[in-house]
Amino acid sequence: MTDLSNDSTALALSPPYIVDATPDVKSEDPSAGVPLVGVPLRLTGSGHLKVVVDPPSPGADSVALHFNGSATPIDAPVTVDPATKRTTFEVSRALLRNGLQFFHYVAKRIGGADEPSPKLWVLYSRNRPGGLDPVVDDKDIQEALGIDLPEEVKQKGVDLVVAEQGVALTISYVFAKLHDEVTVDCNGFLFTYTVKTNDLGGAFDILLPKAAFVGGGNSPTFAIFYRIKDQLGNHTQNSLPSPSLSIKVDLTPKIELPPAPFVPTLVGNVIYPNKHTTGFVVRVDWAKGFKPGDKAKLVAKGGAAGAGTPVFTFVALNANFRANFQLTPAFILANAGLEVVFTWILLSGGKETESEPLTLAIESVNVTDPNFPIPEIVEAYGDAVDLRTFTGDAHIFCASWPFIAAGQKFWLHVLGTGKDGNPKTVAIAVAKTLTSTEIQNGLDYVLPRKELELFEPGKELRVRLRVDFFPNKNADTIQTFTLKRYTLVTAGMNATLEFIYAPYVIAPAGIKSIELKATDENGEYVRDAKVYVTIPSVLKYFDGGTGRREFQTDSFGRLVIKGVTAPDLPNTHYSLKAELAGLAVTAGLSVTGRGKTGEADVYNPLNDLALSPDGNLLYAIGGRGGCFDVLTLENTALNRNIFGHNAFAISLDGEIGCGGSHNGSISVLNLKSFEPIASVPNSSGFCPRVFSKNADLVWCLENSRFALVNARFARVEKIFQLRGCFFWDALLLSPDERYVFISNQSDGTINKFDVPANAFVGKSAKYALTPSPYYELSYCALSPDGRRIYVSSHSENRVVVLDSANLQVIQSVSTGKEPGAIAISPDGRLAFYGSRVENKIRVFDTLNFQEVRAYDVPGVVNQLRISPDGACLYVGYRVLTKLTVIRIR
Repeated sequence: MTDLSNDSTALALSPPYIVDATPDVKSEDPSAGVPLVGVPLRLTGSGHLKVVVDPPSPGADSVALHFNGSATPIDAPVTVDPATKRTTFEVSRALLRNGLQFFHYVAKRIGGADEPSPKLWVLYSRNRPGGLDPVVDDKDIQEALGIDLPEEVKQKGVDLVVAEQGVALTISYVFAKLHDEVTVDCNGFLFTYTVKTNDLGGAFDILLPKAAFVGGGNSPTFAIFYRIKDQLGNHTQNSLPSPSLSIKVDLTPKIELPPAPFVPTLVGNVIYPNKHTTGFVVRVDWAKGFKPGDKAKLVAKGGAAGAGTPVFTFVALNANFRANFQLTPAFILANAGLEVVFTWILLSGGKETESEPLTLAIESVNVTDPNFPIPEIVEAYGDAVDLRTFTGDAHIFCASWPFIAAGQKFWLHVLGTGKDGNPKTVAIAVAKTLTSTEIQNGLDYVLPRKELELFEPGKELRVRLRVDFFPNKNADTIQTFTLKRYTLVTAGMNATLEFIYAPYVIAPAGIKSIELKATDENGEYVRDAKVYVTIPSVLKYFDGGTGRREFQTDSFGRLVIKGVTAPDLPNTHYSLKAELAGLAVTAGLSVTGRGKTGEADVYNPLNDLALSPDGNLLYAIGGRGGCFDVLTLENTALNRNIFGHNAFAISLDGEIGCGGSHNGSISVLNLKSFEPIASVPNSSGFCPRVFSKNADLVWCLENSRFALVNARFARVEKIFQLRGCFFWDALLLSPDERYVFISNQSDGTINKFDVPANAFVGKSAKYALTPSPYYELSYCALSPDGRRIYVSSHSENRVVVLDSANLQVIQSVSTGKEPGAIAISPDGRLAFYGSRVENKIRVFDTLNFQEVRAYDVPGVVNQLRISPDGACLYVGYRVLTKLTVIRIR
């Protein structure tokens, strides 16, 4: 290195410096000193940073450059300017780190003390704002720079009101740093923003002021984009800007117009003629700017000529600052299928101002609406025109219809199939103008018998009426009324209609199907034919309705009406009526033994009860010998008797069932045929408890384990180990199937298992759950919404209500002696529980936890189940071989 010791012109000792560094940068690091400069990436483009040292004073034999206080000098190429004696160190770019660092040098003198220089503090970043452009193309933008505006601004643009509030521009880019300078180009107007601490860490908002939009000017394609430069002087890659957003900007002050007129009580903007048979009112409301003497006039545009475009005059606003304008039925008819635009003109102080518009779509007249009559053949019986039941001609009648008016024309035809097999039409009236009598009384026309006799018997006959509601004004005004359809019956046809299994019996469960069949003269079923069935008003169809209803025979000629119910009147007799093509038949119906309770004998005292999803079958599982009975709920009659089970579960589709016992494998049954499907390997000791929503999977429980079993494929999918006990028995599944709740009789707790996590996540306090020596599987119940668990604590004479989320007590309900089996109504409102020592069932309200009812029963209750419709409670006993049905709704 050159000896500088004899240079009489050397400068005083000063810090090193970097040519073209960015001065006066800022650092939040408290250790930073001065001078502090920024090093932009352009100064390290060659792979080196040039650090310059002025000649020391007094002179030195050599200088050594140090980095960040290191005792070891930087090993870097050095050059000395012969003229200025300045030393330049080419520091490797790899030495530099992101953030704050410093350089100093040491002046070395032979025989003298080494002297360190002041520090040069440096800020450096290896990353440009926004990083590298991820897309190499010729768009001259950097796609990685995020930019967005509020959705409403993008859709509607910026007006004067929005501009005065300011608009939030959301931007995001990688390697954002404090003090970055963001320059937003607002359609040519530049707005500068400096990044603050709160902006770091993700996308941030820049509030564009009104001045930015004023400066950019009104434009339907107002362009907004931005550029970035950090405080070190680094721009984005190739100084590329962000993508651009284009919005509409119009800061022109808006003149407030009177509000649009409106139709009172109308929802939407469609006028349905059938709801406005007397016309409708368009209303003007000017309460906001009313001045004495103000007047209003309604204007209709776009309607049909004449009645479709009425002309109104100015009227004074009433005391409520309103004016009402009546639109007539003729207006509706003339504009059927059109859109009409309404405005109103305010006359105030001699000046006229037109309002905002109201657009109404006028629908065509819907003659299929129930308010419109249907043309009918007077001599028809139901849906049959039977030529055997009358002589002479037939008559077609149609009552006057809404919007009927003078000048309307109509067409009346009868259509069907001729005896030659071809379509046949009989014209009764063609383009006939209504008379005043017909307007008043409706249509009454002769249908000649000789024409009817030319139609094919047994085929469909249709009466068609078409009306031109506003002749010659609008093609959409011609409408076809609902077709009335009949079956033609002649002397050559001999159809029959009969009930199957008449007379009928409605059993205590109150559910019954009624079946009919219809046959033609050849004994073949009459398929896809309309049949009218009439039941007495005290009887109800499945939906609660009653009386005469239209049904249809299926493709096999049969008609099945399911779910007919009767009131609680035992030994009452009724009659049913059915009609088809002029034929009418009746059948008897009786209600037998339908009281508050009913009973059925079962094989053994019950260990479990299960109901089919449709509520029609009851599976009673015996506690000794492992048998179970299948009962039909229409008459609680014994249907099947099958051995080998202590517990039973039914799939939600009702197709398969799983039975199990404490000492045998799980059996899968076909519930349609009651034939065994399979025995599940490796399932010994597991008892099925409840099926999941997936019809194939059933949750099963064993003394120290529980499992998920695939019933359809007869395999154990997964086994879960229970903790520290020897007797677990009740298993409840939450509605979302995420949690399983299991009772532990050995320690009296309810335990919560998280299925996805495969872990127990909660445990309740201890209660008196142990009902030894009997298997009472229903002393715990889950509310239908899964939020509550009801637990019978027998020795404490109470029912404990737990919050299923944390297994904490919500309520402790005092009960009769030793509560046992418990069941909750489908609506979650009532809780039914039995007693281990009393022949009684009690009921309390789950809202106020007060007892509301009690039922006496013949024995100590062991099992309780409620029908899916909430109508019946089914009771099994610890000792008695009986099943009791209690009507609870």
